Amino acid sequence: GATKAKEDERKAAAKPTKTLFVCNFDPRVTREEELERHFEDFAPISRIHIKRNFAFLEFESVEASRAALEAKNGSRVGKTAITVQFNVEEDAKAADVSAQRSAYEGRTPVESLHPPQLLSRARGPPTKSIPLS
Repeated sequence: GATKAKEDERKAAAKPTKTLFVCNFDPRVTREEELERHFEDFAPISRIHIKRNFAFLEFESVEASRAALEAKNGSRVGKTAITVQFNVEEDAKAADVSAQRSAYEGRTPVESLHPPQLLSRARGPPTKSIPLS
């Protein structure tokens, strides 16, 4: 119901990225080499990372990942049909990095190393002294 609708909305809003999210394979028998063979028509693959029952495959270009998604979504790895999607987290990270960059533009090197709230805080002498002996 509502969960599926939300997932469909997220998929529709996903922008193409170089990294694909692959799930629904059998993690007990599927290894990186098998996924690499399954997607070899779209190689070179820059990185494959399997975590539990899902994987991330990073291609050298968005065009290669798009072609791989279109050809392999719903295909079989072993006995199960896999789901292939663009990695949404990659979009979120790129947006976050962009926001951080714009927040630090125009600052001096010292200001860029320290958050603004720390630079504006005045420091007084320590409130307690600790004997050295």
